[in-house]
Amino acid sequence: NLEIEQLMDYKSFKNRGKGRIKIPGYQMIRCHLVFDVKHDGRHKSRFVAGGHMTRDPIESVYSGVVSIRGLRLLIFLAELNGLKVECADVGNA
Repeated sequence: NLEIEQLMDYKSFKNRGKGRIKIPGYQMIRCHLVFDVKHDGRHKSRFVAGGHMTRDPIESVYSGVVSIRGLRLLIFLAELNGLKVECADVGNA
């Protein structure tokens, strides 16, 4: 599975497994893989951590999403000012 290989390549996690000594100040959370078959027949999987088991963070963790209205306004303003609009998609975000 490509996603698991990338997690291993990036050294995102250390396997502490059951029975390992718990590190003071850290909380172990359950993780699992979610598998899905897309409408076009592709198979996808996601590595999911049970974040609901942790305390709420002190700092903000808001992740905004652009509305279609905001996007249209941005394109309109770029056109008025002769600017070039480019876009990108982060595949493993």
